[in-house]
Amino acid sequence: MVKLKKYFKKMKIQQQILYAMITMAILSSFILGVIAFNISKYIIERNYKEAYTYNLEVSSNIVDIQLDNIIDAVRNALLDQRIMDVLKSAPTSYEGKLFSSVDDLQVSRALVELAGLYTEIEGISVISSDGKAKFYYKRIRSGDFQKYYRETEILEEDWVEETSLMEGKERFYSYDVLLGEDKPYFCMTKKLIEPFSGEFVGYMVISLRHNIFEKAFGNGIERYVSVSSMVVNPLGNQTIVFNNAGEDRKKMIADAFLSSERADSTYLFSTADNRITGWKLINVIDKQDLEKDSMYAGAMILSVLSVLILMSIFIASKIAYHINRPLNQLETVIEEVGDGNRDIQEEFDESEIGIIGNKFKSMVNNNLELRERLLNAQIHERESELLLLQAQINPHFLYNTLDSLYCMAMIEDNEKIAAMVESLSNIFKLSLNKGKTMIKVSDEIRHIKEYMAIQNYRFNGRFDLQIDIDEALYSGYMIKLILQPFVENAIQHGLEKKLGPGYVRIEGRLCEGDRMCFKILDNGVGIDDIERIKKGYGIQNVKERIRLCYGDEFNVDIKTEVGVGTEVDVVIPLQNKQYEEAENDTSRSI
Repeated sequence: MVKLKKYFKKMKIQQQILYAMITMAILSSFILGVIAFNISKYIIERNYKEAYTYNLEVSSNIVDIQLDNIIDAVRNALLDQRIMDVLKSAPTSYEGKLFSSVDDLQVSRALVELAGLYTEIEGISVISSDGKAKFYYKRIRSGDFQKYYRETEILEEDWVEETSLMEGKERFYSYDVLLGEDKPYFCMTKKLIEPFSGEFVGYMVISLRHNIFEKAFGNGIERYVSVSSMVVNPLGNQTIVFNNAGEDRKKMIADAFLSSERADSTYLFSTADNRITGWKLINVIDKQDLEKDSMYAGAMILSVLSVLILMSIFIASKIAYHINRPLNQLETVIEEVGDGNRDIQEEFDESEIGIIGNKFKSMVNNNLELRERLLNAQIHERESELLLLQAQINPHFLYNTLDSLYCMAMIEDNEKIAAMVESLSNIFKLSLNKGKTMIKVSDEIRHIKEYMAIQNYRFNGRFDLQIDIDEALYSGYMIKLILQPFVENAIQHGLEKKLGPGYVRIEGRLCEGDRMCFKILDNGVGIDDIERIKKGYGIQNVKERIRLCYGDEFNVDIKTEVGVGTEVDVVIPLQNKQYEEAENDTSRSI
């Protein structure tokens, strides 16, 4: 730690500021990222739980609807005279655990009809008040019930006493009380009380299939592969009534739900209580499955934080540079003065160090004012010579450089770059026009085409250039760069801001009085503040050049409509003969 402090003190102020700001940015981003990731993970789990709790409530209502229909059918059975007559006469008919053959046939028909009402009913059993029983199951053999006719006293079983306490209300069991827990059914028991006399006549057991729950939970395609559903009886040992998970996961999910450490489980549980049965409907999902969304959110957070860190580094470097710049300036000025340089051109800001630098600069400059005047005169003279030489050299150097770039692009087989360089080269040549002010209309249009070609390279061909000019105008002369600035305005202020493709249309007609009338139209977004555009440097420059060259009768008019586009009208005189000789000279020199 001590070595780090010493190393930090040896750094320049700019480096100290930069490293301190970068460290704070990275530390803040890390803390923010961890918090954001945990919050997103919590929100994803909470939203999932809330959504599936609602779904479970809907499923519970579906279960209730199915059970309500079955309960209504069972209650209606109390009005079935066939069943009531047999049950009321059973204790006085004869001893034993069997109904008489006549009574047995009568009850069987009633039970078959009742069980046939709903596919969810697997079987129905009726037990009289003295223990006589009739069992009807759609898929179970009658041999499975022989124990009730021989050694087992059915009225002494626990479910009978529990059902009696319900006083006619239905009671649900997570298994079939008659067949045992090894059968894939659950059941509903009911104490039968004759509705008119209030007389207790026996019990009824309705064996139900699990497809009641399958219908409620549905078979839709889930977004998450690990989603499954359970039904749990919360009474006693919290028996699992239904579990549609795969065989390899059933026990793990059940154990995880029944565990006292369920909060630390690898599963996320959503629950809802069923109104009729009192059981819990449960949705289960592996937390790892949900973590895919969390990881995606984490990746997005990491990406955003990475961008923020890079931006922070960039901004920190700029701030550190801005803070340290006056010190560097002052150090440079002092070194230059020490080396004998008395021409101080450095500009300082208004900070404390900048004030010191300005005072030092003023002191040096005041002492050598006369010498500086002489030097300035010599510098201006030298600059004029250099500018004159540069004006002669730069065009040739620029053309040669662009031609070299064009050749290199063609050698590299990059036609797009070659075409773009060629268009740029043509624009420079047409703009310079060998120093001449006047240019043919055809060359001005060619200049615009080259400009639009470059813009379409930039914007992937979004813009369409439409040319509709009378042939008679192409040989006419005009001041160079009259139409191109308005095309450039159309791109920058109209089409760049427009979504999708757009067009620029140039129309040219020969009007009365040997005048050339041009229109530049676009279907861009239009201009909401036309006065600001009219006062812009580019348009003011074009208007002033037209006025100086052609007089006040020739001008530029701009009309625009927001959301529709802009129209520019340019009217200038047609000039031909007086520039033919100049054009011939230009052709020979080329």
